[in-house]
Amino acid sequence: MTLTREAKALGLNRGTPLFKVRNIVERYDVAVFSSNYELYGDMSDWMMRNTASLAPEIELYSIEECFANLIEVLGNLTDLGK
Repeated sequence: MTLTREAKALGLNRGTPLFKVRNIVERYDVAVFSSNYELYGDMSDWMMRNTASLAPEIELYSIEECFANLIEVLGNLTDLGK
């Protein structure tokens, strides 16, 4: 869970179950979003496959990060990024 400065100022902390802070959430109309780890994993796989199709070599670093070797990529790297 990512907390904004405003949420932290209300006393909210990462990892706190919603039922324990429901009164704060309702009183201050805090937006709460549920996690969808299956969708997040699917999106990560899709992004890594697309990155691998553009670079001759990638190294996965985490579910949301990779290093792509672009040294041998021909053409304009700005166009590749777009």
